[in-house]
Amino acid sequence: MPLYVKLDTDYYQDEKMLDAGEAAEVLYLRCLCVAKEQMRDGYLNRKTIIAFIGLSDVEDRAQALVAVGLWKETEDGWLIAAWLKHNPSAADIAARREQKASAGRKRWEHSAEHSAEHPVSTPTQTEPEPEGKTEGETEEHRLKQLHADYPEIASIVKTNWLAHAELPKSSQTPSAKLTIANTIRLLHTEDGYSWEDVGRIVEYAAKEWAPTYMGSPAKLRNPIKAGDRLVHEKIWADINNHAGSEDNSMAELLERIG
Repeated sequence: MPLYVKLDTDYYQDEKMLDAGEAAEVLYLRCLCVAKEQMRDGYLNRKTIIAFIGLSDVEDRAQALVAVGLWKETEDGWLIAAWLKHNPSAADIAARREQKASAGRKRWEHSAEHSAEHPVSTPTQTEPEPEGKTEGETEEHRLKQLHADYPEIASIVKTNWLAHAELPKSSQTPSAKLTIANTIRLLHTEDGYSWEDVGRIVEYAAKEWAPTYMGSPAKLRNPIKAGDRLVHEKIWADINNHAGSEDNSMAELLERIG
């Protein structure tokens, strides 16, 4: 999974960066990527940087960054001075990952227990269709049943999609609406996202991808042309990486993609 670093668009106008000079700037930018990948709270090992950063005069460039306060010198390397001001610590990231993993395991265990205890009535099984109904009417019945079983679906469509993007006419049929509802349900029941996180994924898609790349949430579980990753996985990775951390709070998300 690709990683991204936080970088202000006007960083090159910062007085410290200007004083450090262009050569030091290149080293600084490359080492931001190294720090993000290594997750050592902005620490840079001197031998590693000199050997693998792909630049000449690393010591001189580094000294220029130290002189203006962008870096701090350590016994065996350097420390990006403001790293923890703009990025979560490695310990925080590890804790959040474990929290999410634990939550995912609990959801999976709960789902398995529910399926074992309610093998017939579980909403994921096919409901009997009313007799004497047309195809459209039976799909409306299924949609109604799905919304009754998972009221979160209608709320997500309204709040996280329709508040930011329209649905095309092709998505207004009972069949299309049922597909959308089932897609949103599967993000929760099969893919293991919490309902809150499903809403974040849908909202990101509505704001960033609709209508150019995606007409409706029904596409969230279809493979994308660029690879075999599912669309929802690509969006979830984007949400995490663009945040520059593992913190996916709605406030931060809205600030980032608003």
